[in-house]
Amino acid sequence: MARTKGIGGLQLSGKLGNLVFVPYGDETIVRMAPEKRKSDSWSQKQQEHRRRFYGVNVLYRKVKQEFAEPIWKLSSTKKHTGYNLFIKANLPAFGEFGQLVDQSLLHFSCGPLPLPKNLSVKRSGDQPAEVHISWKPRCFTQQEAADDELCLVLLGDPYEARLVGCGVGRGAGAYILHLNEQQAQEHPALFLFFRRKDASCYSDDKFFRV
Repeated sequence: MARTKGIGGLQLSGKLGNLVFVPYGDETIVRMAPEKRKSDSWSQKQQEHRRRFYGVNVLYRKVKQEFAEPIWKLSSTKKHTGYNLFIKANLPAFGEFGQLVDQSLLHFSCGPLPLPKNLSVKRSGDQPAEVHISWKPRCFTQQEAADDELCLVLLGDPYEARLVGCGVGRGAGAYILHLNEQQAQEHPALFLFFRRKDASCYSDDKFFRV
């Protein structure tokens, strides 16, 4: 295996003869193409890992264009792309057959922006379709700002993740999410995180069952 920088601002990718060029951050890894293996030559652990990897990829393809790609790209490094980070963060949520087994282990956002303190979620007793979200509006660090925006990802069954709200400021301290009738009955997973108003920085997300 060898590493090379892009040539003239271009980054090689693909196969040439028995060489494979793989973009990796700002470098390109050059390695020998593996010999074709029979499906029954993989060990059980290798097969399980491949199935889990496939499951995470299905999820990534569904959320990539809608909202995930720019979030994870901001956390990319010379060694790890945003895609690499997303896959690594979400592999634990998938089982040996590639199925999603634990929604609480999923992550749709990552970054250095702090989450507000006392972030909590509660369903209304009088209005079951209302989800009351609250947090301390005070900014405790220089990284935080009152106009940081709340973001919400609502996860349906099994991979219908969508960004359902963005724009409520950190300084507001509260937000009411209105579920439709089906969502109110299903008790979907909710992931909350914050971003800077110009979308230049994101926080890690936090899981809730609503």
